[in-house]
Amino acid sequence: MLSEMTYRQVINGFSFCLILAIFLGSDAQGPMLNFNSPFLNTTSQLSPPPTAITKHRSTREAYIPQYCSKCSEGSVCLVFEGEDERQCFCRPDYYGEFCDQLILKLPETCTKTACENGGICQQGTGQTTCICPINYVGTNCSRVALWVQVEMNIDGSQVHWDGSNQTASAVGDVACNQLIISIKRGQDPILATSIIDCHLKHLEKTKIADAEGMRLKVLLKFDPKYNETAFDAANVIEVLQTAPYFSHFIRGDFVRDKTANITNFDVCKSSMQDCSPSATCSFNGLSYTCQCPRFYTDGGAIDGKLPGRYCYHSFISGFSLGCLIIVPALIAALVVLFYYRRYQAQKAWITPSNDDSDSVELVSAQHPKYSA
Repeated sequence: MLSEMTYRQVINGFSFCLILAIFLGSDAQGPMLNFNSPFLNTTSQLSPPPTAITKHRSTREAYIPQYCSKCSEGSVCLVFEGEDERQCFCRPDYYGEFCDQLILKLPETCTKTACENGGICQQGTGQTTCICPINYVGTNCSRVALWVQVEMNIDGSQVHWDGSNQTASAVGDVACNQLIISIKRGQDPILATSIIDCHLKHLEKTKIADAEGMRLKVLLKFDPKYNETAFDAANVIEVLQTAPYFSHFIRGDFVRDKTANITNFDVCKSSMQDCSPSATCSFNGLSYTCQCPRFYTDGGAIDGKLPGRYCYHSFISGFSLGCLIIVPALIAALVVLFYYRRYQAQKAWITPSNDDSDSVELVSAQHPKYSA
């Protein structure tokens, strides 16, 4: 129970996350994290934070005005301080007063072009959905996802560990749940509505001084439809540092204290990038692009993919390669051969011979001798 722990006990050890393992909030109750059961699977287990954003799905009606309860799933309700005004902030691809209208509607039956970038069309009852590859987001998988890497210390001493369930996936799920919830309840509506998923990348046991715990790396996945710059690591750091579920126990700069390291993830340096084997992958600090090399044809448009995902040699590219490289090289070789043969011929013509037998024989043939 939270009442069984003092503030000092929580501060000791690893100060970031799983401090996160406790239900935070003034009236939050419940046991410390136990891997036998999911942790914070739904937002109804959280008390609303005292911020300008309120998630509509919370079950605590006392905190949620009637208007906010109408905001559709995935959106957030903006509550303006000092004003009796509410506004639904929509997640990507949705619009309307209550964010319940799709900007792009997929066909009722699956077609070849319904999903882009390798997305798989899934047929439902009177509707279709696109299952996107890991690097793509959007209703029809039309946008490249942005990734933010969070490396953090997890304090094992604050958790009731169950040896049978102390797996990497279980630990990763707990950390991901806490990060996602903190972002969804944070002060940036773009981040709150654009967080898509969280993946465990690496987990290892570690020890700092006398405190034992784990060092964890996870990747946060965002939909960049609104504004790519909103997903800069510095902005994510600011949101997490001011999130109510961290601020109760976090004091100071957790990045400076090296309990966490948050960076924009370079997909080009990982196996996650999907550029064609012959293409060049370029990372601009937030996202990545692919570019086919010279004399290759970009077939992305044919397959409904972004540039650089499918590069191949076509007749035109082969013809261009031949015209620009092979033909000039062949002509140059012929010219060199011609002048070489000519040089050899001239050299043979002007070189004197020490053998006079041929000339003597020629004179003898032209002037035959007569006997008297």
